[in-house]
Amino acid sequence: FDEQRRIVARIEALAAKVEEARLLRATAIEEVNAHWPATLRRAFDGKLVSPVAFKLSAQELLKQSSVFHAGYQETKNNNAYPHKPQILGDGPYGLPEGWCWTTLGSVLTHMVDCVNDTPNFSEADTGLLGLKTTNIRPYRLDLQRRWYMTADDFASWNRRQSPQAGDIVLTREAPVGNVCMIPEGISVCLTQRLMLLRAENRAIQSRYLLHFLNSPCFTDQIAASGRGQTHPHIRVGDAPHFLLPLPPMERQIKIVTELDAFQSKLDSVKALQVETAAELDAMLPAILDKAFKGEL
Repeated sequence: FDEQRRIVARIEALAAKVEEARLLRATAIEEVNAHWPATLRRAFDGKLVSPVAFKLSAQELLKQSSVFHAGYQETKNNNAYPHKPQILGDGPYGLPEGWCWTTLGSVLTHMVDCVNDTPNFSEADTGLLGLKTTNIRPYRLDLQRRWYMTADDFASWNRRQSPQAGDIVLTREAPVGNVCMIPEGISVCLTQRLMLLRAENRAIQSRYLLHFLNSPCFTDQIAASGRGQTHPHIRVGDAPHFLLPLPPMERQIKIVTELDAFQSKLDSVKALQVETAAELDAMLPAILDKAFKGEL
């Protein structure tokens, strides 16, 4: 009995240490997950990177872009307006020198709502993917579940605009506000509750836009616009008018470089945490195995 008590006490002590490690890991994950939104907020408050010299202010970028797009043809299904950008004197907070407040529709060449109907998906792998809202995750396109389409349906659902690599996809509903960029090498169309956003790097860097749309500066606006809705969603007519803090191009590039590097580091930390989680899960069974082999 003494030996049994000793083994039990030893197992309990080791199990307590494993649980303590789990709690420390959970705390670390929470801190990592909280750090990224805070970093994004600082970026779009103009506080993440130091000022850099710039050739054109954000206002001048928008004016230059409007001249380039003077012949832009408005269409029923495209809510972008690069030919008449909104340059706003005031916004939710003050911005650094050279920045200005503008709107999403001002910096895009395309803001196209999808065909809001559900296609008959194909059982066969046609190589033509129909994206659903469940495929759109923050910063990434999740293709674990794939929905294939016939060539005829694919053409029909792309009749408003065919997505291309570098385009940004925004979920309007279920869930609301998920945003990712379409990668190279796939043929896709958008199905229900999705919007296609396209910038041409004339007034705004696409990755600056991607980071902004994943930041609290944008998601807070979605939450405010959706108050009182039974099912939160982004109205198609509201989407072009969300506010955007726009810096000079040189500052945009610097912000994107900093955010991309920081995001890469966070991804590495998360990958390491996944490995340690697997090690912790295996530890207690190993302890019990040793105990009942008389090796503890």
